Amino acid sequence: MAQTGDILRVVLNQDIRGQLIQNVLHYAFAANDAYSETLIAERLWDILPNALISIQHSELSHTSIDVYNLTDGVSVGSFAGVPKIGLVSAGECLPPFVCWKYVFRRNRTVERNGYLRLAGVPEVAQSIGVVVAAYADEADNIATVLGSVQAFAGIEGLSLTPGTWSTIYGGQVRVPPVFWSRVGRVFFANTTSQNTRKR
Repeated sequence: MAQTGDILRVVLNQDIRGQLIQNVLHYAFAANDAYSETLIAERLWDILPNALISIQHSELSHTSIDVYNLTDGVSVGSFAGVPKIGLVSAGECLPPFVCWKYVFRRNRTVERNGYLRLAGVPEVAQSIGVVVAAYADEADNIATVLGSVQAFAGIEGLSLTPGTWSTIYGGQVRVPPVFWSRVGRVFFANTTSQNTRKR
């Protein structure tokens, strides 16, 4: 059960052409009561994929969300709803290693930035690696969602504050190897690549 002060790892599971794609986010949890990680996953299912699919190709689908409690090191919750399909069906889908890049800006120079690399880039939504005007607002809207404190309707006092999770602080390995920091802001930075997704 998640309690105030716990750090949660949220894993967004996606499928593109039979290949598993995962994006990882981190949040600090706060609430008036303890809540299950499964409930949190279920509520995030109606927030995060709904935003991301606006600039993802229809060859990609969101299949489930996993929530890991990094503070207690034990609690895990998952939710798999009806798959959520990318909303862009025009043209071809670029290979899974081509990604939309989001930067989670650090608050202090001794910290590192965080990154989210979103697969399912539609060829029609970019030109030479730069988002085209028709999709620029959607790309920026996603940055707003990723950088926002999340709250769930009907659960007073519950919030999820986005941050970064690092093993390095000030150039030194952390002992214990954990450090969480509130994100300064999130911004969209056009396309990049993710080598681990190459086959």
